[in-house]
Amino acid sequence: MKNSFEKFYNSDKSIRVMALEQDVEDAITTDMISGCDHFDELLSLLDEKLPEYIGYTIIADVASECWNEYWSAKV
Repeated sequence: MKNSFEKFYNSDKSIRVMALEQDVEDAITTDMISGCDHFDELLSLLDEKLPEYIGYTIIADVASECWNEYWSAKV
């Protein structure tokens, strides 16, 4: 996965939100994505792995970007 804030950068976001997004992205591996049959499975894995203070919306947004990036490269 890309290691930059560029794809999530928005001047309206706080640095804290961007840092949480980076934490989520850092937790996602290509092996994790390839091992999941469905997006919801990836979300469940991340929910178990990440601390509770990272909100579902942030996890789902970042996971969706990573999921789409991974699978679009496979097509």
